[in-house]
Amino acid sequence: MTEVDIVLNWLTIIAFCLSTYTFIFQLISHRKKIEIQLCHMFEWGNPQTIYVAYLEIINKSRLPISITRISMEQNGKLLSFEQLPQEIVSGTRGNGEPYTAFSEPFPISLQGLDAKSGLFLAIPKNHDFAVAPHSAIKLHIATNRGKLQSKVEVSGFSDHLKLL
Repeated sequence: MTEVDIVLNWLTIIAFCLSTYTFIFQLISHRKKIEIQLCHMFEWGNPQTIYVAYLEIINKSRLPISITRISMEQNGKLLSFEQLPQEIVSGTRGNGEPYTAFSEPFPISLQGLDAKSGLFLAIPKNHDFAVAPHSAIKLHIATNRGKLQSKVEVSGFSDHLKLL
């Protein structure tokens, strides 16, 4: 083995180590890091109950992400938030100005280290889904980079007049 072969072997080992380090660093830094906070949960309607969640969605990753669907699960039953924007409530503010609140449409695009908050509407198709106050619900989040789950606490239902 010549001196040139020894140097080339060492360069090959160093290149392999650097490639392995880069690969592991890319795996760690490209993880999906989404935090969802449930600020308010509204429930109203007769006879059809609807749920409106005021969610804060925080992308803690440096990469952009697109959220294509959010569903909530309680007692093994799944309920998806509406995909298209819908009018949730309308009225007049205290100063006489008209006001209309719409639900957030999907997909929701978040840049790296970005956040978004908004109202999300869920309408049970049949009457077998109920969110219990002072309980935990599991959120299923579908993104362009895979699926996530997050558990949030429903501290109680807020008065729907807070929406105005």
